[in-house]
Amino acid sequence: RRFYDGVPIHLLEKSIPSVISAQVVLDRGEMEELVAAKGDAHAWSMLSAIMNENEWSDEAYQCSETVKSYGATVNLQASPFPCAYKLRGETWIVKNAVVEFFFGREAGASKIGSMTVPENNIDENNIDDE
Repeated sequence: RRFYDGVPIHLLEKSIPSVISAQVVLDRGEMEELVAAKGDAHAWSMLSAIMNENEWSDEAYQCSETVKSYGATVNLQASPFPCAYKLRGETWIVKNAVVEFFFGREAGASKIGSMTVPENNIDENNIDDE
């Protein structure tokens, strides 16, 4: 569980329109391509593929799946205002890469309880220091 689960749960239960801005980790070429795309359809195509490939090791995927597990419908979009920061070598963090909008819970959503830990180890793909 994420330490801030109480916040999205409160927002969902009170049907407060909310947004999560999530980062991705990319190599320099991917970063330049994503930042140049500035939220267009190509940017979302790139981000969607990255999220699907990396699953639980990707922050945007983690955020989306967590809110969905609470019964929310999530609208994901590539951000028009990504901010890139060099991590090390050719590795870059792109902050605000994915914007995730949600509002309330779906009709008939089950009661929110404790989340189960994913079957795959979410720490197995951590970035090692060089």
